[in-house]
Amino acid sequence: MLLVLNEHRDILQDWVRGAPDLVIETLSPSTEARDRGIKLKAYARYGVGEYWIVDPVAQAIEVYHLASEGFCLAGKLAKGMTVETRLLPGFSLAVASVFKL
Repeated sequence: MLLVLNEHRDILQDWVRGAPDLVIETLSPSTEARDRGIKLKAYARYGVGEYWIVDPVAQAIEVYHLASEGFCLAGKLAKGMTVETRLLPGFSLAVASVFKL
């Protein structure tokens, strides 16, 4: 999943032609190493501002912010906590709501 803010909507053409503001990946056993390795580095290199990793096994969301040296872990949020993004002031999401069946 990705989010492109209105001020960057020009990257949305026949496909996404630039870095989204936020990318959200949901881990699975077959993609975990790739999501935490290759993709994390690639998204940072191309300028994705924020990267969330949703871990269904741990029932947690990791939030990474882009810094000059790459992504830095801003927080690991579990049930009972709320995830927010600095990209959308006022937006919040209960972590537990992501894992409801």
